[in-house]
Amino acid sequence: MASSMFWKLFGSYLMIFYTDVFGLPAAAVGTMFFITRIWDSVTDPVVGVIADRTHTRWGKFRPYLLWLAIPFAFIGVITFFLRRI
Repeated sequence: MASSMFWKLFGSYLMIFYTDVFGLPAAAVGTMFFITRIWDSVTDPVVGVIADRTHTRWGKFRPYLLWLAIPFAFIGVITFFLRRI
C-alpha cells in the first residue's frame, strides 16, 4: 500500500513539478513519461520472471522488498530535492 501511495503522489504531482519548478516544456515531460512507461512495460515481465525464479530461505519476494526499500526511498527523496543543473 505504501508503494502504491508513493507512485500515486508521483503520478499526480510530478508533471506539475517538472513544468513549474524545473521549467521544462510540457512536451518534453510528456515524452519522458511516455518513454518511461514503455520501458516499464518491457522490464516488468523480466523482473517478474526473475522474482518468480528466486528461492531463498526468506521466500521469493521478501529479499527484494528488504534490499530495495532504502534505494527506493532515496530515489523518491532526490526526485524532488535535486535542483536543475
